[in-house]
Amino acid sequence: PEAAREIVKATGGLPLALVLIGNHLRIQAATGQGRRIRSALAQLQSAENRFHIQRAPTILEDDVHPSLADDTPISLATIIGVSDQELGAEAQAALRAVALFPPKPNSFAEEATLFVAATTTDVLDELSDHGLLETVGRDRYTLHQSINDFAQLQPVDPQASSRLSIFYKQFVTAHAADHDVVGRELENIEAALAAAARDKRYQLLWELLDAVFPFLEIRGHYDLAHDYLTALDLDALSAPISGKGTLSTSAELPSAPIKTTQRKHSGKQAWK
Repeated sequence: PEAAREIVKATGGLPLALVLIGNHLRIQAATGQGRRIRSALAQLQSAENRFHIQRAPTILEDDVHPSLADDTPISLATIIGVSDQELGAEAQAALRAVALFPPKPNSFAEEATLFVAATTTDVLDELSDHGLLETVGRDRYTLHQSINDFAQLQPVDPQASSRLSIFYKQFVTAHAADHDVVGRELENIEAALAAAARDKRYQLLWELLDAVFPFLEIRGHYDLAHDYLTALDLDALSAPISGKGTLSTSAELPSAPIKTTQRKHSGKQAWK
């Protein structure tokens, strides 16, 4: 069924996750009640629920992590948690920050990772050595979906999401003339926009939108632009837009017409 395929996709195909989920569904199916399977599939849509599915180790198993007690139930949270606990405090904080980037198959540059996590290459190497951060290509990384889910369930430095938005505002501004370069980072830019909107950092959201708007307009990403324009609380903006001010003139998005009018006394825009 479609629900099962979505769950497999959400785990990123991680073998342990599939084994745990398959065993859990087998137990539910053994009751012969369809509602139990439907309920289980619905619960498994949640990353937190997936992480806490348990399978008690048997006496015949020899694949249990050596640092776990013999009677420790096996779950994704337990197994990933073992690697996480072996990290130093700085590496743990970096992992939570890195989880702000969208997971595999998306990738992100080392430069962006260092800035967002406010860390060093030695710490990134520590994450890689523990199998928590994957290297893809030259100076780029990716995070497995299940690792990403685990890290997102942990507390994160609120400044990390702000740094994500700041980095991509600067990145888009620096590469404004190269839409191919900007396009390759679009998924990360979307994450930066989402972070600013979620944290209600409206000035930062506005500035990032102002920087990326020409790209979104040329590539026809009208819905994306509209979504974040409507998320803005214009009265919360503290200063006028600097730079070229793409959004300071006027803009019409074919899928959702939006026009701006200048509030001369404040330098802000009223979207109608």
